Amino acid sequence: VWILGLMLIAGVAIVDPAVAAGIARISFAATALTGLGLIIFLGIRGYDRAIMLVPSWVMVLLWLCGSWMAITGMLDNDIAQPALGGGLILIILLIGFTVMQHAFAGGALHQGLFSDLERQALAVAGSGDIVWDWDVLRDRVVTKPDISLQLGLAPNSLSGAARNWLPVLHADDRDTFRTTLDVVLEHRRGRVAQNFRLRGADGHYHWFALRARPVIGSDGEVIRCVGTMVDVTEQKKSEERLLHDAVHDNLTGLPNRELFMNRLEAIISIARTEDKVRPTVFVIDIDRFKQVNDGLGISAGDTILLTIARRLHRLLKPKDSLSRFAGDQFALMLLSEQDPARIAAMADAIKHAINNPIT
Repeated sequence: VWILGLMLIAGVAIVDPAVAAGIARISFAATALTGLGLIIFLGIRGYDRAIMLVPSWVMVLLWLCGSWMAITGMLDNDIAQPALGGGLILIILLIGFTVMQHAFAGGALHQGLFSDLERQALAVAGSGDIVWDWDVLRDRVVTKPDISLQLGLAPNSLSGAARNWLPVLHADDRDTFRTTLDVVLEHRRGRVAQNFRLRGADGHYHWFALRARPVIGSDGEVIRCVGTMVDVTEQKKSEERLLHDAVHDNLTGLPNRELFMNRLEAIISIARTEDKVRPTVFVIDIDRFKQVNDGLGISAGDTILLTIARRLHRLLKPKDSLSRFAGDQFALMLLSEQDPARIAAMADAIKHAINNPIT
């Protein structure tokens, strides 16, 4: 398009040089202003190459203003024309230098001439981790790729001040997140190693592991904090499942013997100092359960255990606890009742629940 435009102006210049000169001036001014807008836009978004063009474009704008003043007669002296000519040469040299710098930078990539920083950046990009960059001086957090999209939020909604992260952080993680960053800034050393939860657009929380280190400036103060974030949601779910299975019965989902005994020991410790806490423990043993398993099969035995577990659980209040104590035993810790008559009534209810036929 640009080449066609030049050819069009050249054709007009043959017919009417004055009109062609006017078109060229207007197009040059439009190009300069459009380029300025693009440089500002890309510079704000952090593109280094756009920032590198700033000196060249400042010269273009100054030369454009000088040319306009010379054409309109506002600038009329002996050095105006040589100055404008020299300025045009300087602009061409600056643009040529910028183009050469860009070309050599691209050549380094193709030839494998990477610095340690570039090599580390490529390694992070290849690992699929999220780069977490906190510019302390501007208080601006940037993630690459944008973590907002992974959470289903609006693009760049988490780009900005570090406090913008607090509303989407889990309530239990906010103070730790804030304190960790404050400690790094205060002591100017150490590293950030924290797991926290971020709320997605669907309301579900995602676990992330943040590993970052501070960057110290020449004055000894922290100027940046840079690291990586990894989505560890699936890993956390696996850990939670393992922890749950370690202290719960696989068949009924009830707490197992170890968890029940830990709870009982804790309640007994509290009861030594609190008169209102008086636990009552029932141990329920199913008679002839082995004969049922041998005669009717394990499936029938499992059905009996599940049915009894559901019946007993319906008798409990939130304070009480039910456990599968052994293969054919259940243990019930009663905390909601202190009156002996009510405790006896609970025992009768347990007997009735167990004695009901299972169909």
